Amino acid sequence: QAIEIAQKENRPLYLCFLDVSKAYDTVEHRKLWTQLAERGLSSEWIDLLREVYRGTAVVAQWQQETTHPVTCSKGLRQGCPLSPLLFMLYIAGIERRLQESGEGFSLEYLEGGERKGGKLPGLIYADDMVLMADSLQGLQRLMNEYGAMGEALGLSFSSHKSGLMAFGAAEENGTANLSIQANPVPWVDHYKYLGVNLQKGHHYLLEHETKVKAKSRRNKGIATAKALWGYNRYEVTRGVWKMVAVPGLTFGNSVLCQSSGTSQYLEGRQREVERSALGASRTAQNEAVQGDMGWSGFEAREARAKLDFERRLSRMSEERWARQVFKYVHLQSVPTRWVRRTRQLAQRYEVSGPLLYPAAEQPELQQSIRTRVIESETRRWAEAARLKPALALYAREKQEVKRVPFMDNSKGSALLSDARGGMLRTRVFRAKYMDMEEKCAMCALGADETAEHVILECTGIKPDVTYEPDMAVALGFRGVNEQCAADSSQPVEVTKRRLESWWRRAREQNYEIG
Repeated sequence: QAIEIAQKENRPLYLCFLDVSKAYDTVEHRKLWTQLAERGLSSEWIDLLREVYRGTAVVAQWQQETTHPVTCSKGLRQGCPLSPLLFMLYIAGIERRLQESGEGFSLEYLEGGERKGGKLPGLIYADDMVLMADSLQGLQRLMNEYGAMGEALGLSFSSHKSGLMAFGAAEENGTANLSIQANPVPWVDHYKYLGVNLQKGHHYLLEHETKVKAKSRRNKGIATAKALWGYNRYEVTRGVWKMVAVPGLTFGNSVLCQSSGTSQYLEGRQREVERSALGASRTAQNEAVQGDMGWSGFEAREARAKLDFERRLSRMSEERWARQVFKYVHLQSVPTRWVRRTRQLAQRYEVSGPLLYPAAEQPELQQSIRTRVIESETRRWAEAARLKPALALYAREKQEVKRVPFMDNSKGSALLSDARGGMLRTRVFRAKYMDMEEKCAMCALGADETAEHVILECTGIKPDVTYEPDMAVALGFRGVNEQCAADSSQPVEVTKRRLESWWRRAREQNYEIG
């Protein structure tokens, strides 16, 4: 938001990204206990932490020789979930000193006729830090302050891993020599901060979006890869994509605004994964594919993330830096991408906002944003399905985007997916775009080879249909449960075997059906 404020208002913004050399390893325990006490942590909690770190020692081993244990009075444990929190408490005094310095990026605004807000000196999350100011002199003063405070805590900064960037009206001024702890910091055109690749210029997320697209291609390859051992492709693909791929592709969704092209690209890769999991043909309708996989689209995921974060911002205390930026962009009417995108999503998914001054009780908050987004997405999905003639049965019977329990690796399962979506390549279906006989060649009934004939009527296909003929039941829209795949007498399982039998006989008769 600070970058876009600078660009929209043609103001200078200078950033200094800092890398702390061996951040966790340099934390002195004695100073840490002192800092925790100054932050108001009770002696009981401090004593507990002392016990956690008491007796920490290291040894060096070379071939058959091992040194005596050496007691460690420095360092936080790598991989421990407490370590980032302890480090932030360790440097909390630096954050306060930066705020008191009076330097930073100006976020002053008028509220009720009074000038409020202040200057944002930077962002700090554990050992990932960035200082910001609207002048080079102000940035250097922040770097001096930060360097001195860091030195007092035993922290040193790696200048060659740090970087300076300029945005807005300052983009042509990125040449001045700035330093921290007497070490010069270089100017860079791009920098990776908190997992996000930023680059110089108006399209500051272009490199990040390129990497996200590449990641989606890699994840699609992993999710759709074939294995040499037996497994349920549908279930495994669902798990791999949703639990591994989606979190990485939606990282920072609450604050980052990607281009519409990138969003559509991600949707396209997800559709490819869905088709692979179902074994569906390339002509399968998107609504049928999404409905049977049970996944939300990337836009719906973005809506949940951004609108949830907006609600959090509306309830934050006034001294929080994120709250100050939130109020600034709205009270100053700065049309940043995040503001525009959040409003678009709120309108599309029928969520009210923004809530600059939320009341204690608001009726619209009784229903969660997640529920509203799901309901809105489901409604649009159902409306789109009803507009497609091929999905007439599907739209009538399938009421929600939800996983189905009977898909597997068989050819019958893949053909069932096509049949549910009205795209089974029967003779009648293919006669619409090629010259061929429509009559069924597998039985003597003389009927046209439609999906209903293949699934319910054809006597040349095994096994026989022993239940009351009903397409909705045969295709698994009704009368199924989680255990249906284990019961071969279930109508949907009979349908899968009949479709596979039909497919094999069609191949024997030398015509391709998919």
